[in-house]
Amino acid sequence: MIKPDYQGGSLVNLMQSLGVALGGTTAGPCPPLSGLDLKQLGEARHILLVVIDGLGENILRRFPDSQLARAGRRVIHSVFPTTTASAITSLLTGRAPRQHGVTGWYQWLREAGVVSTILPFVTRAGGVDLRQLGLSVPQVIDSPPFLASVDRTCRAWLPESIADSTYSATLTAPAARQGYDSLDVLGERLLQQLRLDPEPSLSWVYWPELDSLMHHQGPDSPAVAELFAALDAWWTALTQGLAGTDSLVLLTADHGHIATAEDRHVRLEQHPGLHDCLTLPLCGEPRAASCYVRPAARQRFEHYVTAELADCCTLMPAPDLIEAGWLGPGQSHPELERRLGDYVLLMRDNYVIKDTLAGERRFSFAGVHSGVSREEMEVPLLVHLG
Repeated sequence: MIKPDYQGGSLVNLMQSLGVALGGTTAGPCPPLSGLDLKQLGEARHILLVVIDGLGENILRRFPDSQLARAGRRVIHSVFPTTTASAITSLLTGRAPRQHGVTGWYQWLREAGVVSTILPFVTRAGGVDLRQLGLSVPQVIDSPPFLASVDRTCRAWLPESIADSTYSATLTAPAARQGYDSLDVLGERLLQQLRLDPEPSLSWVYWPELDSLMHHQGPDSPAVAELFAALDAWWTALTQGLAGTDSLVLLTADHGHIATAEDRHVRLEQHPGLHDCLTLPLCGEPRAASCYVRPAARQRFEHYVTAELADCCTLMPAPDLIEAGWLGPGQSHPELERRLGDYVLLMRDNYVIKDTLAGERRFSFAGVHSGVSREEMEVPLLVHLG
């Protein structure tokens, strides 16, 4: 198991570096990223932070002859859990999960008495907009947008499908949001914008297609190799096109991926003895599942997991994870303990655990993340000065 290095080697530290270099907010106890040249950051006219969803360091190791792999890079850590919900929130607030309180895709929100799907900002059951229940994104995460603290023109480049979503609009404010419908269009518009703009700027760029394909096809599939080649060509064209614009590009990822298979999918409906111990559906993530256990069933729950699922997972009391610093140092979000549940099941090898509610599709992913393996935790950081 790899615990994130929040003292100088994680995504949170990267955001702290940007905050220091650009005169923005440096909230919380995490220092800047070790070894990153803050002077170079601060002096660049344009900075691009490019986040490729799912591009773990293991992908670059798989393609050592790619331009991305051959570029100068270092390995840093994601956050825990290694998932988009937690990591993107850290990248948009500059805070560790311990501060912003987002602990996975599915999250119990005591404030409204519902289990939510946090990034779409809806209830898990029924997909009801959480705003209809009186909630807002700032209420839930209690963390201001990082881009609001930066003293230069900010833009957020997002797929058109999510550019105006509640979560995106709130956490990229007050940046100008720019939607795009393809990787090629994204590259063309970035180059056009940065070549013409004389004012110092920070562009926050997010591309999710690699992650989506790995979920459905698996990280080792030919389809992923083909899409990675397109990304590699895009990177080459972007960096060449930025020559002479005084632009500094930081390319990283929110997490990595591992392959899984049907025989590694632990399905809660096949374990009624475990299901009967719970008061809520599984929350968190398939490889870091938050369990809410009936007080009278705690001993039975612990015995079942250690006896029946010992090969699949490690049982961790949720307070122990917080105390050990897995979600970051410092003061906890007021709702963190309740959102993390009573226990967290850290899945071993390439196992996942999943339940299925009425109306939901059965879990069938071929690629997964949110665990604590090297493949999921390690992400690249490329720094290119154009």
